[in-house]
Amino acid sequence: MRRIPRISNKFRASKLKATSISYPGAYIEEVSRGARTIEGVATSVTAFVGRTVSGPVNEPATIKNYADFERVFGGLWEESQLGYAVRSFFQNGGREAIIVRLTNGGSTVSISLPTGAASPNDNLELLARNIGSWGRKLRVTVGHDTSDPADTSKFNLLIEDPSSGSQEKHINVSVDDSDPRFIGSFLEQRSQLVVAAKATNGNFVVPNARPNAGLVNANIDSGNDGSPLTAAGFTGPGLRANKEGLYALARINLFNLLVIPPYNSNDDVDTSVINEAALYCERRRAFYIIDPPSSWTNAATAESGIRSLGTTSSNAAVYFPRVRQSDPLQNNQIITLAPGGTLAGIYVRTDVSRGIWKAPAGIE
Repeated sequence: MRRIPRISNKFRASKLKATSISYPGAYIEEVSRGARTIEGVATSVTAFVGRTVSGPVNEPATIKNYADFERVFGGLWEESQLGYAVRSFFQNGGREAIIVRLTNGGSTVSISLPTGAASPNDNLELLARNIGSWGRKLRVTVGHDTSDPADTSKFNLLIEDPSSGSQEKHINVSVDDSDPRFIGSFLEQRSQLVVAAKATNGNFVVPNARPNAGLVNANIDSGNDGSPLTAAGFTGPGLRANKEGLYALARINLFNLLVIPPYNSNDDVDTSVINEAALYCERRRAFYIIDPPSSWTNAATAESGIRSLGTTSSNAAVYFPRVRQSDPLQNNQIITLAPGGTLAGIYVRTDVSRGIWKAPAGIE
């Protein structure tokens, strides 16, 4: 007769102690060996640094498609190539971008909501959330149909930005600073379009009377976009310590590719910025896609100009020539643009379709 091996009580106790035994039978309990799979690291997160119509300043924002860019940063703008670079990025296979908006001066648009009270409590002053003339299209509708009509400190706000299609509705807000929905702190925490004005001491300037019901448009004489960027806006003194300019990317954990579209009056990027951007990419283990100078008009000028580009870093590459695209802002006329955004999109598409071990080149 065949002998059946006997399972020791020690084995039975160690294997079945966590299992609830309610009836006779065979029980199996899987015990983890402690091994964990190695998760893949992103290889194609692309950072764009430069000037945009709107959006947070020196605060990296992640977007997943061009519609996100239009909503947050205003879309294409004739004053900057960054919007065109981002559009080309997503058109050519890009999937995730990080945008760092920089400005050179500029101010915010104001919106005055009259209260009907005597000065100095005659207006509730709101400001566009970010610098730029974009806020001139904002409009605010005030309503008094609140949850407690007897409370004359409460009101409702409907804030609209027709240029982006954004709309916010804030109900039962109050001019009473003891109310949990006090308009100053509430808009600062919740609104992406406006904030309440502050005094020099940092306190909100809010009247003790609620604004009158009705529609109010932004002050079209307020707010401006500032001047074109300079090298100081990217790598100037104090920016590294404050995590601003190029160094605003220190606020994020990871980016793989960097694009700085041309920004100066010569339609170029300053060599000092190119040099520092390449060094920064070395420190962050990223790769800088450099746009060719506008003076490179043929292969000969490109070959001779490579020596004075600003860097010889192995973490950077320059592509020539520039690309030609239709411009929706100019009735789809063909214009010449820097290729950085296009190449970054091709990098991403290659990584996804062929793998990171394949160079982003080929006849396809």
